[in-house]
Amino acid sequence: MKIIASDYDGTLRRHHGIEQKDRDAIKRWRDKGNLFGIVTGRDDNMITATIAEDNLEMDFVIIYNGVDIYDLTGAPKRIKRILGETDRLYELLPYILRKSGDYADFVTPDRNYYLTYNDEPADSKSTWVKNEVLKDVKQFIQIYSLYESDETTLEVARRLSDGFSDIVSPLVNGSHLNVAPSGVTKASGVWEYAKIMSVKKEHIYTIGDSYNDLDMIKAFNGFTVENGAGEVKQAARSVYKGVWELIDTFIN
Repeated sequence: MKIIASDYDGTLRRHHGIEQKDRDAIKRWRDKGNLFGIVTGRDDNMITATIAEDNLEMDFVIIYNGVDIYDLTGAPKRIKRILGETDRLYELLPYILRKSGDYADFVTPDRNYYLTYNDEPADSKSTWVKNEVLKDVKQFIQIYSLYESDETTLEVARRLSDGFSDIVSPLVNGSHLNVAPSGVTKASGVWEYAKIMSVKKEHIYTIGDSYNDLDMIKAFNGFTVENGAGEVKQAARSVYKGVWELIDTFIN
């Protein structure tokens, strides 16, 4: 038994949807007794609305860049969660909220907290709170933000890594910043699932297109697609036209 773990946006879902040749290839892969799943920075809506809309049959989904692992072979069931625990979340804010317009969406086990630079009101956000509220928050699942360019996002991620590597794992997907608990990445999520399923490391294949896919591309038999970022292409073993081509290469 082997595993293919694919990024979603920009890798499996391109051109506004999943192509039929990808669907057909995934079916062939699973019919051979192998496992296929998605690894994404998206939240738990991925389990319901997105998957139902895509109508894609698969074995697992790993969300929040490795925090939550779901088995999909029956009714969706979470089989692993890795929470971040720290009393320093408030200290992160000056690194994430740098100027007017910046925001941070903190996802926790209990609720979401939407924070803004200098407590600028965000009336359209029901989860908006003042920054000081974060002083009492000790657990988190993921932090989201968005910047004006990929370069800015990479710089914010670097600063967080330099100052808070013991509590967070900053991950970049284009202009989107996803901050997971320290040590949690797509690679760690895939490896946790593989251990549960008793699949050896050499039988794990991963494919992605952006910076938050780098860890799983480097950790396993990692590949990318033609629209992948330059650094991702350098790290990948091969560049494919799509997930279907990866499957056709290794299905035998």
